[in-house]
Amino acid sequence: MNVPLLYGQPKVSQRGTLREGYNAAILLKPDGSVGGEYYKQHLVPFGEYIPFRKFLPKFITDGIIGVADYNFGQQSNVMTITLNDQETRIGVPICFESVFDEISREFSQNGANVLTVLTNDGWYEGTSAIAQHNAFSVFRAIETRRAVIRAANRGISCFIEPSGRILPDQVFPRQEGDIIVSDVPLMEGRTLFVVLGDWVSLVSVVVILGAGAAFWAQRRKQATTDSD
Repeated sequence: MNVPLLYGQPKVSQRGTLREGYNAAILLKPDGSVGGEYYKQHLVPFGEYIPFRKFLPKFITDGIIGVADYNFGQQSNVMTITLNDQETRIGVPICFESVFDEISREFSQNGANVLTVLTNDGWYEGTSAIAQHNAFSVFRAIETRRAVIRAANRGISCFIEPSGRILPDQVFPRQEGDIIVSDVPLMEGRTLFVVLGDWVSLVSVVVILGAGAAFWAQRRKQATTDSD
């Protein structure tokens, strides 16, 4: 088909005599070569790793607790491929990572001009958590001013514009196996959030609290004057 393929898989890396497992996203080029890899940095506790594993007895970590034991990725690697004579630089928050704004922010800082969320929300089948998880991607689009392509093998697959608008008629495919297609803009530049991070919200909270305190102080002063 002469198109690139972005997909997720467990990846085992050999470093000397040490074998390391990762939850990975991989970009496969049309010629069969690997165009880039990203290892998930924010793992799910007790789902993808066991917290404080080295302090727990071996019979617990290897026997009773049957969970994956991935290593943490260390970098927000951006994958690059040229499509239609345009350089597409892809940041790939994996599943749970779309909840955390710092991950998408780092991808944007590293040059990503589009974000793609690969996820499996089958854990939340029949609950509102599927829609809630999708809503986080809307915030990631607005914060970074990047289009977000969301691909879920179970859950909501959709295209989200940089403004946060979910493209109509593309949230729930009519049946399993349906394919959704859309053009998305490749955005450049950095938003205030990408530059400053959570300082934007912290400063906003301080300003709101300060304005509220000043308002009530003025009301209290006015009430005291009126009573006199």
